Amino acid sequence: MKIRAVNNPNPITHQHIKGEIKSWYVDDKYMVIYSKTDKYIHIRIGHAVCGDKHDIPYMDIQRIKDEFLGEDKVAIQIFPKKKDFIGKDSPMYHIWHWKDIEVPNLAEIHNYDKELIGYE
Repeated sequence: MKIRAVNNPNPITHQHIKGEIKSWYVDDKYMVIYSKTDKYIHIRIGHAVCGDKHDIPYMDIQRIKDEFLGEDKVAIQIFPKKKDFIGKDSPMYHIWHWKDIEVPNLAEIHNYDKELIGYE
């Protein structure tokens, strides 16, 4: 994975981004914006090229999560109520890690066999 730092979003136009902020391009395909507060880490993943409307593959999001949050951390993606939904025109993914919330291990709950589903 090729990672290079880029300028952070403009704080005037991006007042909604809270905490310590860092930004990178990943593989010259994605822009990653990382923000950290006392309570959570929020990672935004979008295309490096504005206007690119292609979906971002799940495994690319997983690789980015592992790189910027850590392989030992769980991140979740929230699907809001329709009335709270924003960002309809931009394929930007938001993943979150809350410091004081333990998310159950879904592989254990559902008794998945990692070899069977092709995940190492």
